[in-house]
Amino acid sequence: MSFPQSIRTDSTSDAPAHRGERTVMIVEDDEAYRYALARTVASLGHRVVEMQSGLDALKWFDDGGRIDALISDLRLPAGTPNGVSVALMVHRRQPHAVIFLHSAFEGLADSIDDDLGRLMPKSAGMAPMIDALQGAFA
Repeated sequence: MSFPQSIRTDSTSDAPAHRGERTVMIVEDDEAYRYALARTVASLGHRVVEMQSGLDALKWFDDGGRIDALISDLRLPAGTPNGVSVALMVHRRQPHAVIFLHSAFEGLADSIDDDLGRLMPKSAGMAPMIDALQGAFA
């Protein structure tokens, strides 16, 4: 089964965020994991922008997209920008955005600059990611 590389959003308007509502982009090529993470983040009252690849994310930003936080997988589909590339671009264009990177490949942690964002292993589950996100917005 093949899924399109389209964008699914709960809301992408530029309207001011309601109290507690932030825009969180999730860049993840694993459809099931992205869906579960997006639903969890949305249940906290945040707007969610879902991307399947780094290229989709970069195009969205080129069209003027703005976010408050990025959650990105490190390893994305071959031939597209990886999570570090997406994080660097977000950091340069939107320095206020909180950045979280995650990966099932824990050995990649050594390749991440601590100033860029927080690396979280997928093996820890979603709870630490959600706790960190909530802490960043507190």
